[in-house]
Amino acid sequence: MLQQPDLFQQPPQERLAEFHVRNQKLFSSHYLAYRLPDRALWGEMEDGARQTFERIKAAYRAMSAANLFGAKNEAETERVFIRPAFQALGFEHFSVQPSLDSYDAKRRPDYALFPDQENYETAQLERGDMKVYYGKAIAIGEAKYWNRPMNDRVQGDKKDPSDATKQIVGYLRDVAEWTDGKTNWGILTNGKLWRLFYRRADYTAENYLEIDLEAIIHEDNFEAFKYFYALLSHEAFVTQPVEGISWLESYLKGSADYSTGITKRLKELIFEKVFDGLVQGFVQYRREKLGITREEETSKRAIFQGCLTLLYRLLFLLNAESRLLLPMDNRSYRERSLRALMERIWKERGQRRTQHDFDYWNHLARLFNLINDGAPEFNLPRYNGGLFKRPDPNTPLDQLKEEEIGPWFLEKYELANLHLYDAIEQLTFDLEVPTPSVSAFIDYSSLGVRHLGEIYEGLLEFKVEIAEEEPVCAVGSKKKLQWKKRSEVTESDTVHFIKQIGEPYITNDKGERKATGSYYTPHYIVEYIVEHTIGPQLRRFRQEKAWFDQLQASEVDFQKLYQEITQDESEEGKARLQTLWELCKSDEGRGNFLLTYLDREWTRHNFDPATRALKLKVLDPAMGSGHFLVHAVDSISECVALFLNEFPESPVGAELERLRKGILENVQNQGVRIDESKLNDVNLIKRMVMKRCVYGVDLNPMAVELAKLSLWLDSFTVGAPLSFLNHHLRCGNSLIGATIEEVQTAIEGKRQ
Repeated sequence: MLQQPDLFQQPPQERLAEFHVRNQKLFSSHYLAYRLPDRALWGEMEDGARQTFERIKAAYRAMSAANLFGAKNEAETERVFIRPAFQALGFEHFSVQPSLDSYDAKRRPDYALFPDQENYETAQLERGDMKVYYGKAIAIGEAKYWNRPMNDRVQGDKKDPSDATKQIVGYLRDVAEWTDGKTNWGILTNGKLWRLFYRRADYTAENYLEIDLEAIIHEDNFEAFKYFYALLSHEAFVTQPVEGISWLESYLKGSADYSTGITKRLKELIFEKVFDGLVQGFVQYRREKLGITREEETSKRAIFQGCLTLLYRLLFLLNAESRLLLPMDNRSYRERSLRALMERIWKERGQRRTQHDFDYWNHLARLFNLINDGAPEFNLPRYNGGLFKRPDPNTPLDQLKEEEIGPWFLEKYELANLHLYDAIEQLTFDLEVPTPSVSAFIDYSSLGVRHLGEIYEGLLEFKVEIAEEEPVCAVGSKKKLQWKKRSEVTESDTVHFIKQIGEPYITNDKGERKATGSYYTPHYIVEYIVEHTIGPQLRRFRQEKAWFDQLQASEVDFQKLYQEITQDESEEGKARLQTLWELCKSDEGRGNFLLTYLDREWTRHNFDPATRALKLKVLDPAMGSGHFLVHAVDSISECVALFLNEFPESPVGAELERLRKGILENVQNQGVRIDESKLNDVNLIKRMVMKRCVYGVDLNPMAVELAKLSLWLDSFTVGAPLSFLNHHLRCGNSLIGATIEEVQTAIEGKRQ
C-alpha cells in the first residue's frame, strides 16, 4: 500500500489492511479503524488480549513442531491449533461435531459455541431439539485444514471438496431458522484465516470480516491482535451486563450510527448546497464562455441530467475507491484518482478560485475517460457500461437517446474550479474529525447501496428553473421550503434565501424546494416484500428438488408423495387430480404425472434449484433508486450460493467457470492483471443474477440511471465491465404502458 501523507487520515480499508483485517461490508470500516480503538473497551481488553495472544502463539509453535502447515490434515489442525485457539479466546464450552439424532450428519457445523456451562449442559439434554440446542449457543464454527481455500470448491480435496464459505452460510441459515433468529453468528477458519459471518447481513456469503491470524503472529503485532480479540473472542459474543448487548452488536450499532449520520448530512448538503452549486456553475459557463443568455426547457432539462450524471459518477468513484475496487495501490492510478483530487483540493483550501480555472475539471474528465477505456499501464480494466460513456458533443440535443443526455452534457460543458471545489468539499470532507491537524474524508465504503439511494432519490422529482422576471424567494419551514416570486411574499413568510434575476434554482411541479424530501421505501418494508414474494418460490425450488430425488429412488411410496405434493390444492382441485391420478396404472406413469404436475418443462432443468432460481424474473414497476431490485439480487444470490453448496453437480457451476474464464481472458487481452481470488463463485453469482433476473421501470429517466448505478455498485465484479442494463431497466409508464402509435414508431425505428 502506498504511503499516506501525514496530513490526511488514512483511508479506513487501507488502515485495517495494516492490521490484517479485511472488512467486506459487515461493519463500517471507518468505525473499526477509527472509532473502535477510541472506545473504553479497547483499553479494558488489554490484559485479556495479551494473555490470549501468548496462548495462541504457543499453539502456532505446536503446529510448526508437528509439521502440520502443509499436511492438509483437518483433524490434526483442529486438535493442535483450532481448538486450543477457541479455548484461548474464552470458548471453554463447545460441542465438537455434535451428534444430533434428527439432523443430517453431512450438514451439521463442526462446533456449537456456548456462552457458559449452564447453557452448555442444558443444550446437551436437548440434543434432539434444534431450537433449544442451537438456541443456547452464541455462535457456530466450521474448521478446515491449514490454509485451505475459503471460497469455491477444492477439486483436489477428495474427503471434502465443498466451498467452505457456502457451507457455513448454509449452516447459519438452518441455525437461524431453527432458533427464530436468535443464533446468527458464525466463525469459519482454516487456522491461518478467520472469518466472521452474520446471518442478518444483506448477502451473508459476501458480507463478512476476515483476519489473517498467521500474519499477525509472524509480525508479533499485538495491536493487530487486539482486533482479532475484539471481534472473535468469547467476550465479543456474550451480552455485556451494563450495555445489555454484546460487543459485536455494539459494533453493528456503531456502524449503523455512522452510516445513518453520514447519510443524513449528505442528503441535507446535496439538497441545500451541492446540486444548486453545480447547476449555477454550468449555467455560468454557458453564459460566460458560450454566450448563451437564455435557457430553454430542453436545455434546463439537459443541465439537470448533466448535474445528476456528474453526481452519479462521483458517487461511483467514491464508493469504488474507498472499497479498493479500483487499483489504489498503483501509484500511477493513485495520482490520477478522485482521492488525489480530494487531497489537492484540501491542501488548496483558502486559495482564491475563479470562473476561469478548469484544472479540477480536467482532472475529473481524464479520470472518467480512464474508467471507461481502461488503462493497462495503471492496471485498470475497462468499466464501460454507459455511466462513463462519451457521446459526440457535436450531436444535436434532440437526436440523443434519453440515457445519453447526461453524459453528452458533461462532454460538451465544463465546471470551473470555483464550483467544483465546493461540490467536492461538501461531498467528501468529514469535518467532524476530532483532530484538527488531520484531514479526514467521508468513508463511502461504510455506506450501503440503500444509503446512497436514500441520498439521491429525493432529487429525482425536481427540475431546473431560472428566475427570469423577478427574484424568487425560498419561504416556509426548513423542512418544506416553497418558492415564491418576491412580489408574492407576505409579512408572515419566513425568507430563507433569495435567487436574483438570472440565477438558477431547483424546484418541483408544486413549486417546492424540499430540504429532505424523498419517496424512499424503508428497508424493513423492502425486506418484507422480498421475503414474502421471492422467498416462497426459492424455498419451493428446494422442496421440489427433494421430491424429484425421491422419485428417482429405487423404492418410492408414490401415494405418500402424491399427498405431499398436492396438499395445497383446493378441495375441487384435489378431486380433479384424484381422477387423473387413478388413471395412472404403472410406477412410471405415476412418476411422470407428479413431475409434470410440478413443472411441465421439468426436463429442461431436472429440478435443479440453482438453475431455476436464475430463471426467475423480478419486476419493480416503479423502481426509483433500485432499492427493491438490489435486495432481490442479494436474496436470490444467497439462495443460489446455498443451492450450489447443497447440489454441487448443478450445471450452474460450469456456467460460473465459463464466466470466470471469460472475464480473465478479457482482462488479459487488455494487458491487465487482477486478483483472481476476487472472481470467486459468491461474487460471480451476484453478477449472473443481476444480468438475468431483475427488471425495472420508472417514469423518471434519471431514476433509471440511479437504479443502474445501485446495481453496478452492489454487484461490482473486478475486471468485468459495468453490465449493459438498458434492456432490463427502462424508462416508461408501467401503469398505462405504451400507445399503439408509440409501439409502431419503435418498430419502424428498428427496421430503419
